[in-house]
Amino acid sequence: MRANREKALLSHIDNKAREWGYTSASNPCAGVKGFRESGRNIYLTDEGFGAVYAVAHSTLQDAMDVAYLTGQCPADVLKVK
Repeated sequence: MRANREKALLSHIDNKAREWGYTSASNPCAGVKGFRESGRNIYLTDEGFGAVYAVAHSTLQDAMDVAYLTGQCPADVLKVK
């Protein structure tokens, strides 16, 4: 979940601030319980990827190629200019 990633980022920022001497306060993220996450239950096969690729617009095909070759998540690929 996104909330778990945000909490991890804020915790990292606070730890760095303490390491660099900007604060001596305890980490406010300590003790905050994260949300339970489950793994994926559907994995895309080569056949499924090929079926979508065959009918996709060329822009989406390009995004699929970049995602496949770089291993980036779809959201990051779509931000590429």
